[in-house]
Amino acid sequence: GKYQLSALLYLQNIELAAEYYELRLVTSNRIYYNIFNPGGLDTDDLSYWCLPISVLADMDASDTVSLEIRVGGTASDETADIGTGSHFSGYLAC
Repeated sequence: GKYQLSALLYLQNIELAAEYYELRLVTSNRIYYNIFNPGGLDTDDLSYWCLPISVLADMDASDTVSLEIRVGGTASDETADIGTGSHFSGYLAC
């Protein structure tokens, strides 16, 4: 069936030195993603940023879904905190 899957990742203390932050919604059949490059912003480190994703995914009864966050860059301290405002939802749409 078709499943409506949505997630919002509430990131805190974002490093502007990171090349990107990528939220990945990984199903058994496909990977969906939303990517954010903080380097283009004219500010110090960000206090927070919301990274949303919403898809209508084709899934079977035994399929799975998971969320991943990836941070790209060359420095080892390029991180962020995941805030309590983050959430995930999914339901069989049709």
